Amino acid sequence: MCIQKLENLSNYDDKVKSAHVYFGQSLVEIQTHQQTTPNEVVDYIKKLGFKAEFLEDKAEIFEANKRSNREHLSKLGVAGFCAGNIMLATVPLYSGVETEYKHYFSYLAFALFLPIMIYSAQDFYKNAWRSFKAKSLSIDLPITVALITGFAFSTWNLFKAEYDHLYYDSTASFIFLILSARYLLNKLQQNFIATYSDTDFGLNHPYQLTHYEGSKKKEFLLVGDQLTLTKGQALPVKSKISSDFSEWNLSLISGETYPKDYQKNMIIQSGAILISGKCSVEVLETYKNSRICNFQKKLEDIKKTKSEFVHFTDRFSHYFILSVFTVAIVFGIYFAQVDSFQAFQRSLALLIVACPCALALGTPLAYLLGVYRANQAGILVYKKDIFDRLLQVKNIFFDKTGTLTHGQISVQRTVPYDPHLINIVLNMELVSQHPIAFALRKKYINYYSDLKISAYEIPGIGIQAQWNDDTYRFLKNVDSERMSSVLYKNNEPVLAVYFEDSVRMDSKSEISRLASKDKNIFLLTGDTSLVAQEVAGECGIENVFYDQTPDMKKDWVRKYHPALMVGDGLNDVLALQSAHIGISVQGSVQMSADSSDAYLLKSGISQISFLFNLSERVRSTIYTNLGISLFYNFVAGYFALTGAINPLIAAILMPISSVVILLNTLRGVR
Repeated sequence: MCIQKLENLSNYDDKVKSAHVYFGQSLVEIQTHQQTTPNEVVDYIKKLGFKAEFLEDKAEIFEANKRSNREHLSKLGVAGFCAGNIMLATVPLYSGVETEYKHYFSYLAFALFLPIMIYSAQDFYKNAWRSFKAKSLSIDLPITVALITGFAFSTWNLFKAEYDHLYYDSTASFIFLILSARYLLNKLQQNFIATYSDTDFGLNHPYQLTHYEGSKKKEFLLVGDQLTLTKGQALPVKSKISSDFSEWNLSLISGETYPKDYQKNMIIQSGAILISGKCSVEVLETYKNSRICNFQKKLEDIKKTKSEFVHFTDRFSHYFILSVFTVAIVFGIYFAQVDSFQAFQRSLALLIVACPCALALGTPLAYLLGVYRANQAGILVYKKDIFDRLLQVKNIFFDKTGTLTHGQISVQRTVPYDPHLINIVLNMELVSQHPIAFALRKKYINYYSDLKISAYEIPGIGIQAQWNDDTYRFLKNVDSERMSSVLYKNNEPVLAVYFEDSVRMDSKSEISRLASKDKNIFLLTGDTSLVAQEVAGECGIENVFYDQTPDMKKDWVRKYHPALMVGDGLNDVLALQSAHIGISVQGSVQMSADSSDAYLLKSGISQISFLFNLSERVRSTIYTNLGISLFYNFVAGYFALTGAINPLIAAILMPISSVVILLNTLRGVR
């Protein structure tokens, strides 16, 4: 209910555009209109009954949580010290100490209780007052009433010398247990939930400057800065290579996990990971304008989306807490006619023990842990409701190149085998980052010598250049059923290069596993009949559609709805967008977020069946969590109203329910 109120802030205040709560970090991200100041928004949030402060940067979250934890721990320590000593002071009272000594121990318990009232319980008073002013429901309101009532009742009896009716010990223990429970839940949120929701791609470290001592963080890099990267570092911005030779992992850029060779003056995009030794680069853009920065922002936006199950539990929790408060008030008024003190005790126990935290925590936690487990398996999930929609899929379409095959083009043969013509092709391909260019460089790097050829790339067609008064074009051979390209000199073919792409080892076994789940498997490719049938036969796929254009792929996917499309994040955009679920396996990881629901970070398709199994575990865990939460709340609520559970026991049971949900989620989504 509290989260819903914050996320619906735009409904209460027209100065707010949107609001999103990061539950694990106790953070709300708010977009406002320009005429609004942060302090105005903070003041309004406080009026709604929340404690709030403004953070200019997400980097301040850690320090803010650290300050809050330190303050909470200090109050908890004082409450624990006082409660423990009050228990020692009251032991003689319960054991029958002589009458002349009773008042000493009673006044000692009173003195020890004062620090709890004055210091440890401050947050209860503040939160209760905020909720009272905001006319909203807060669990701190009945806790505050119980604390003040218990103190006042005990102190009145103390002054009347009725030492057998003092409740300093039980009230102090009650406050200590409530503070302990809240500290435990806060730490679980910060250390467990928040940890599983971070994605930094290895960019959160300083970068060494080449010509100066010192380093810079990615946010402070300027155009023209010279950086020296070491093995394993990720490039935060588009740069020009300054070193003669370097090898890079481009999986975040193009999806290819095989190393790519880069030479001096070549341009490389942000997200590339250096896998050779040191390499110097020149910065060509600021971090905020980089692809990887935009991609991280997109992932943050994606995290804000909620599945239907999360919306359902949010609404259910809202009505649940209203129902609990209603039952507590009605019961308290009715039972007060029998025993007013017991009516108050039982109503308070119900409000404490029937906490909706476990109910509201279980579903989003299962999705969050599902996303984390998927990432561990090499699957980058863009949309959390993928676990729901995947269970509806009946038909699965696979692209061929890079999906069932390695997508790593290699040179098969060159006709004629002419080193001079091969060197001309290598010089022309320097301007290209197409897989064909990398295949040629890998095969014939020893034939390369600089011919000072000025070339330019024609997207989707090939490379053209002028050299020694001749026109050279290296173009795709559209007339061949085998993958090949032809070098033309003044419109005359002088060289043909043939390429191949072998089927992955795991493709056949994965297709077999998916077929055993009663899924219909299809091969959907733009390749010729000959190549398509060869790959389909090797993988065990009977349904084959070849010579398919992007529009034709889209139509097939729509016809067999609900369908899963697994394909290239660039060439299969239309089919991926039209499918019930789209999973990209090639192309830019960053660009695929616009068209896909997930991206396979590891080569091959072996993670597909894992994702189906994970979706089943997430759904099963959600149902189990809901069952546990409802069973706990109804049973505990019943015992609270019958007097079997007092507020002290309720304070112990409240965090236990959340811990049980956490452990069950860890067990279920493993």
